[in-house]
Amino acid sequence: MVRFSKRSVSRNEIIKSDDENVELSILTKQFKPLLKEKQNVLFIVISLLLLIVGIVLIILAKTKLNQCEPLKDAPTTTFTKLKTFDPCEYSQEAKRIKLGDFLFKVRDQYHDVFPEETAWHPNLSEEMLIQKFKMYDPRPENVKKVTDTAYSLLNEAKSLNPDLSLLKPREHKSYLRVRHFLENIFANPNLNYYLGLWMLGPSSFCTEPICHVGYSLYNAVGSMIPSDEKGIELVILHLKQFNQTVYQYIDVLRMGIERGMVRTLIECQAGIDAIKVNHINISQNGATGIVREWYVSKFYISSFYHNISNELTKKYIEKHKKNVTEYIQDAVQVYVGNSLKILLDYLEFDHYLYCRPDNIGGAGLSALPLSFIYYNGSLTTNKTIKYLPFCNEEKCILNGSKAYEQVIGYYTTKDIHPTEVNKLGWENLNRLYPQVIEIATKETNEINSTLAVEKFKILLKNLSLSFFHDEPLPENETRGDAFKNCATAATAEIHCPTRWKAMMKWFEFAQMTMSIHDPNTVDFFYFTGDRHSTPNCPVKLQIDFNPSQGAQSYDSSDGNCSFPCRYNIPFFLENLGPKFSEYSVNAHEARPGHHTQVQGLNEHFRDKCNGPESWLDDKTYYTAFTEGWGLYAENPLIAQDTNIYEDNLMQKYGMLKWQIWRALRLIVDTGIHYNGMSRIEALELFSKYAWDDSDLTAKEVTRYQSNFGQALAYMIGQLDIWSLRNLTEKKLGVMYDIKEFHLQVLSQGSSPLQYLHSYINKYIECKQAPEREYCNIVLNPTLASGNIRSFARNENIRWPQQRHYI
Repeated sequence: MVRFSKRSVSRNEIIKSDDENVELSILTKQFKPLLKEKQNVLFIVISLLLLIVGIVLIILAKTKLNQCEPLKDAPTTTFTKLKTFDPCEYSQEAKRIKLGDFLFKVRDQYHDVFPEETAWHPNLSEEMLIQKFKMYDPRPENVKKVTDTAYSLLNEAKSLNPDLSLLKPREHKSYLRVRHFLENIFANPNLNYYLGLWMLGPSSFCTEPICHVGYSLYNAVGSMIPSDEKGIELVILHLKQFNQTVYQYIDVLRMGIERGMVRTLIECQAGIDAIKVNHINISQNGATGIVREWYVSKFYISSFYHNISNELTKKYIEKHKKNVTEYIQDAVQVYVGNSLKILLDYLEFDHYLYCRPDNIGGAGLSALPLSFIYYNGSLTTNKTIKYLPFCNEEKCILNGSKAYEQVIGYYTTKDIHPTEVNKLGWENLNRLYPQVIEIATKETNEINSTLAVEKFKILLKNLSLSFFHDEPLPENETRGDAFKNCATAATAEIHCPTRWKAMMKWFEFAQMTMSIHDPNTVDFFYFTGDRHSTPNCPVKLQIDFNPSQGAQSYDSSDGNCSFPCRYNIPFFLENLGPKFSEYSVNAHEARPGHHTQVQGLNEHFRDKCNGPESWLDDKTYYTAFTEGWGLYAENPLIAQDTNIYEDNLMQKYGMLKWQIWRALRLIVDTGIHYNGMSRIEALELFSKYAWDDSDLTAKEVTRYQSNFGQALAYMIGQLDIWSLRNLTEKKLGVMYDIKEFHLQVLSQGSSPLQYLHSYINKYIECKQAPEREYCNIVLNPTLASGNIRSFARNENIRWPQQRHYI
């Protein structure tokens, strides 16, 4: 870095330099014909020196201007070109409300109530890990503590009462993010003590804390490399705590049975399937399978024990009849392997017996709490206790429908009532359904729409036409032992060869579709230069062996592309396909959908200032934004902004079917969780309007039952992004550029929809009047600052994968 001295420089000091004397001599000779007298020479030299000093002072002034924010009252038109900001520096409004201090407080209190996540603290030290780390505590008193802490911080956030118009975009986003984060109990509404959903057991997505306990073992306990007896016993203590966590969680599930908070049988099975995937070796080989689980791998490598002295080894052999390695590994078997086997067995063979029948009453939260306990599919005479534990006050009465009202705000990021969502679903269904009838009449050459639909349904079920195999798949590769025998790529190729062959055809078709979509998006995004917004990381096809999953999904990589992104395709569908949906689903999961947005975010747009905002950026995820973008990528981006469906009516039907599907989600999700809709009624709606009564529909309805509110985010997010695009185009006219609009949206993701609306309106204002405050930041979202540091997660530890579903 070049530094300029601010002290004055005399002529005598300049002449002392030999180099500068040479320069002066040259200058004098150049001007000699014009100089008649000594005074003239001196005048020219001084003038030149003053010119140089003046240039230096201008540079210094500009540098100073870049470091300081302009006065609020200063004119904004005259100095527009010089007016710049450091994106990481707080605005005066953020300083007034002490936004940074509050975000630090949220971060620290978060880690206080979630000590199992200590290893993810950005300021992690060995001392912090030893002093603060504890295993996950699922007991109701701890759930209440977490909830009350979040609500206390939320009240404090509200009291900040900032003038949002005076905040920089990054600050505005952070404030709305932290509000949403706290409103939803640190971004986990199922942990809200007062809703009682934490007693239900694992969902089909297995996003509950019990599903992530392996990360605590790997990241925290696996990092506590012992060197003395105290260190060894600390490891053993945490392994014992793991065992305690499992038994406490089983007690919570039993509490849920007593209080009428249980899932349906098919939901329970989906949750069992999901948690088994997390512990695949134990589920297949029993407790001894623990030695092959990734989360205990550190305890089985020699480097974990390299600080153990011979004397300490000898002491443990004398005291415990085993060396330190055997001592710890045996503890892993007893306190982790055995306890997880007990948990899986409890879920499958005990708790499952208390799950309520699928075909009785409402299919979702609207039926909870139950009035009586079910056992083995039959109603018992045992009444439930319809109150939260340790509380018999009116505020502690359990109510599934009211819980749902609160939960949907997490997924939609909007203040919207279930009845409004339901109405929105019907409006869009009525808009879309005539379009598929039109396709049916064209494909069948049948004028009568009713007959056309029936004939078209037959085409949809034709294996050769619609799927990746010509004959029904073998029964022994579809059910029963197939789930165990074909649980990995290596075993599936051997034990499910017919299904495997069909899957490879699907892979080939999916790969081809990705190659078709990629060049079609060249006019939508910046692929190079300062505004580059698309990801460089490749997408790898991968099989999803979870038997309860019915549709495709996507996993991103990290910002450095340390591993490929993944487009996951389900293995255990009754029929592998359909082909006619691949163009649309592929656009959702890969380019220009999740891969473009999520991986593009990781590579280009993560918060890089490394303050509490960066921590919050890493902790938050907004389903409506991300899934809304995925659906927007399907339609209008691919469906209307390209001509890919122009000569392919079947693929166009597949696109419209998935649009209808998302509209049906709004109806079904609110129906089963708020209006008392049964599973049978939900299945009938998909059969009637999506023309699908396959196992895909059955698995998808199970998904909506199990993950209440999540399915609402897709169409709600899509419609918001689409409306913002239309608004931008209308207001900007000839200044509108679809590439720039997409850059603006992608640069702000993932964020609450409320913020996205505010930001895009600010962008429109800035395009119309770029001299406005902070417009240089808004108009240059990829702008780099000298103070910005590269975003970096600690990749030496593992992070739960945020999977994105169709």
